[in-house]
Amino acid sequence: MIYFEGIHLKLLIDELKEQILNKKVTKVVQYDKLNISLFFSKENLFFSALPNLAICYLNTNKDNAPKEQLNFALVLKKFLLGATITDISQHKFERTMIFKFEKIDELGEKKFYNLIFEMMGKHSNIFLCDNNLKIINSLKPLFLEENKRNLFNGSDFEFFISHDKLSPFDISKEEFEKIENKNILHKYISGIGKLTSTNSNSYDEFIENLNLKKSPTIYKENNKIKIASFVEYKTLENFEKISFNSISEMLNNYITTTISSVKIDKLKQNYLKIITNKINKNNNILKNISKEKKKYSDYEKYKNIGDILAANLYSIKPYKKNIELFDFYNNKNITISLDENLTPQENLNNYYKKYNKLKRKLEYNIIREKEIKKELEYLNTLNNFITLADNLNTLASIEEELIEQNIIKKIEKKNRKKRKNNIEVEYIIVDNYKIYFGKNNKENEYITFKLADKNDIWLHIKDIPGSHVIIKGENPSENIILEAAKLAAKYSKINSGNITVDYTQKKYVKKIPNSKPGFVSYSNFKSVFLKI
Repeated sequence: MIYFEGIHLKLLIDELKEQILNKKVTKVVQYDKLNISLFFSKENLFFSALPNLAICYLNTNKDNAPKEQLNFALVLKKFLLGATITDISQHKFERTMIFKFEKIDELGEKKFYNLIFEMMGKHSNIFLCDNNLKIINSLKPLFLEENKRNLFNGSDFEFFISHDKLSPFDISKEEFEKIENKNILHKYISGIGKLTSTNSNSYDEFIENLNLKKSPTIYKENNKIKIASFVEYKTLENFEKISFNSISEMLNNYITTTISSVKIDKLKQNYLKIITNKINKNNNILKNISKEKKKYSDYEKYKNIGDILAANLYSIKPYKKNIELFDFYNNKNITISLDENLTPQENLNNYYKKYNKLKRKLEYNIIREKEIKKELEYLNTLNNFITLADNLNTLASIEEELIEQNIIKKIEKKNRKKRKNNIEVEYIIVDNYKIYFGKNNKENEYITFKLADKNDIWLHIKDIPGSHVIIKGENPSENIILEAAKLAAKYSKINSGNITVDYTQKKYVKKIPNSKPGFVSYSNFKSVFLKI
């Protein structure tokens, strides 16, 4: 989430003033119903009125403009195109920004306009007003039941007011001390939020928080963004911290990263659903094969009966329903069923035919069972790599593999950029040794059979889907092998317990003929034992 308080909005305003003040609006682009940009030559002032992402900043990412402009963009073009931005301010301590513009109209008269941006969650909106704050138009149309401030076109704009709240810069120490629970200061003082409240156990700390300097920061936990903030907070010190030179730079990074995260999660869900369905389908096939094998497992008895009939063929009278004969396989008499409409020879042939038929079916199911188990092994490797994928490039490589294996169909897109064929795999450096690791089957295949030399050390977690790991260079130390083994464990399906990682020289690793990408056999190996 992006977190900023009213008292810190001035930090963003000051930054924007430095970049765009006294510049002219050269272009207006409305991307959808809630996102719009004003361009000042190369500077793109981007507004988002999304309920969970209401913010404006200088956007450095290039977004495709729609073919047809929406209504609010046409209104802004009419009144602001060519206008100069003369001031940016904040209404009191609210999350409301006022952008002032002036423009010379066709008659040579100077006109003044105000663009008011309210960042209020689901009620976020942008209003274009004239010099007297009469509303010309708004980004989001308002309906009667939600328009409590009378913000219809043609009405005078009414600012939102936090009633019964104290001004943060006017509150005295005595007034501050009267608030017993400091964690809820934001309920009594305007312009502050929960983090300032929880960081203000004393009046001195409160004053210090009011005057925090700009320090755009993204806080992460387990490599995931928790909060993006305009300033640093003491209560967030335990999180991983990334600092930025400007608020806009921080917001660009946050937006790009979170959008990528959403795309990553969506792609992973789609691919995992496809793989899971195939795994379930193959498991059901294995169950049916198991039933079929059980059904056909007694095929030998039909050959035995055929042999018994053959040994007694000339003593069997034709057209009988059954006959009792000596079973020399089990040393006892048995009753054999016959088709009374067939001759003894024809009955004999039928038993041999049934034997051969059941034998063929059993052999087919045994072969089929091996194929399905291999397929399941491969699908489990895909499942593992998709689950562990943490960037779009890795997923794109997995997508290529899914297409090549006919698991998904290739979607042709116009103007789609072609991916480079060269594979770039990740590595770490330990004591000047590069340790490469694959994050999908194609990368596994590449580092093992293209990147590795015959004497390089190859590692893989034992009997579990995971990464191939290569240590480049001869005679690595035990510590280097241990670090490589940890990588093999990290990018495997198992995440806890006792783990065995096998390692050998690459020359002892062979690709299994006619197998899926990344499937190998190896020999002359040793093992590292880890506990996670």
